[in-house]
Amino acid sequence: MREIKAAVVSQPDMVVVGEGDYRGVDLLLELGRRTVDVLVLPPDEDTISGTISHVFSEFPSITVLGLGNEGRPASLYQLQLQVNELADVSPASLVEAIRSAVLDA
Repeated sequence: MREIKAAVVSQPDMVVVGEGDYRGVDLLLELGRRTVDVLVLPPDEDTISGTISHVFSEFPSITVLGLGNEGRPASLYQLQLQVNELADVSPASLVEAIRSAVLDA
């Protein structure tokens, strides 16, 4: 994590606004106290998917960087609005589009 912090601090357009070992509700409370664009989760985060879903439910515009363990890749998580234009607006086509959207979710 030190290398990542050093890399961020060296950027003129980035600022580290806080550090800590926050988990669960404490993490959500801390995020509510600060203006945060990106949350970096450490590689030892056991429940990263649960943490991310809670963060997004409270702070949908935040980006989460989940770091991997020892050489494993990191992952960047963002909620994004997806728009799919529907060319065919027949009732059967709309029903199929609804079914497809539910199955893909």
